[in-house]
Amino acid sequence: MRSATLFFLLILQAALYAQAQISLKDDAANYAQNITSTQLKQHVYVLASDSMEGRETGKQGQYKAAAYLVQQFKEIGLKPINKTTPGNGYFQNLNVEKISWAPSYMIAGNDTLQLFKHFYAKGEAFLQEETSMTAVFVGYGIDTTTYNDYKSMQVSGKAVFILSGEPVVNNISLITGTTTRSDWHANWQKKATLAYAKGAAAVFIVSPLKEDAFLNGIKRLRETRNGFSLGLETELAMERAYFVSEKQMLNILQADSSRLVRWKSDRFAPKQLRANTPTIRMKVQGLVEKMGTQNVLGIVEGSDLKNEYIFVSAHYDHLGKKNDSTIYYGADDDGSGIAALLTIAKTFMQAKNEGKGPRRSIVFTAFTGEEMGLLGSSYYSSHPVFPVNQSVADLNIDMIGRIDRQHPGDSNYVYLIGSNRLST
Repeated sequence: MRSATLFFLLILQAALYAQAQISLKDDAANYAQNITSTQLKQHVYVLASDSMEGRETGKQGQYKAAAYLVQQFKEIGLKPINKTTPGNGYFQNLNVEKISWAPSYMIAGNDTLQLFKHFYAKGEAFLQEETSMTAVFVGYGIDTTTYNDYKSMQVSGKAVFILSGEPVVNNISLITGTTTRSDWHANWQKKATLAYAKGAAAVFIVSPLKEDAFLNGIKRLRETRNGFSLGLETELAMERAYFVSEKQMLNILQADSSRLVRWKSDRFAPKQLRANTPTIRMKVQGLVEKMGTQNVLGIVEGSDLKNEYIFVSAHYDHLGKKNDSTIYYGADDDGSGIAALLTIAKTFMQAKNEGKGPRRSIVFTAFTGEEMGLLGSSYYSSHPVFPVNQSVADLNIDMIGRIDRQHPGDSNYVYLIGSNRLST
């Protein structure tokens, strides 16, 4: 309960920033008293009930949860985002794709690597028939006006191996020329899109993880062997890749680690790593199931700054059922966040009805597809309902029912994580 109250106070501060501080403090304290553990429990008990079946995206349990959210939004009095759509004006509809992988392999020299045992895939990285390709190293896979890993290289029809990150010497990025990292740094999708645009037949992203950590991560993926993506006919279709460890890359390219270390530290990179260009064979099979799902959004409209938007978000999906018998209820992840979102929304609407509403509009957003890879929020980011340049901030609430060993006997705390930015 106290976590939800603290979130309410933070949002109120942002929404009412210019009001007198004494009045703000008094009003916030008064309205915060309306957030009770009883309210929070009621929502969690519904969301984590057997009837919700674990709220797996694209399944009946998730649709039931979405209907419950719409019911609550209507009772609270939140405005829908689309008044012209009868019955579901709170929905932002989207499609997602579930990828189920069949046994698949890669053969490099005398080694046979199994998908989801030695390497893994993201996106629709299918090679339904066995395909032979020349394997080549393309550094960080970056091409800009000042830096080009593809200079004098032809990658059409080849399997390209790309390092994670970007070239850095003495903590200075060779892309930005500063200590600030570029948007290539953590964006494997951008690198894959570029490689496919240059004609690559397959893209391998080299994980920055150590070998043991990389293989342990694959173990966690192995149980379902499923992948998920947004069903968009855009450049997102290019966002597919295989992921290998650095050790695996070196074995495939028949290069040694000392050469790679020297290559990374060379101020005058890019230049080619002294490695062979062997032929690899691959067969990667899978099926795609398309599913419809929904983000759910409702608005408490502001006053004089109503065209500026503060988002309060949480995800309402979870992991569903295993073998149609075991339900993953998701009470904490993220039933607790949705419960907080609903109680905070109700409190803000009460304040508005009593003439003490926010100056900025508050958009209460329940995202779908989070457990599939942040798909609901990713879709909103590329298809915003409200102008991005008028969206001030997003306070996302996730798993506030969790406690840790650093605060024994005390549940009155939250962890705040976010960008180092101030907005007024």
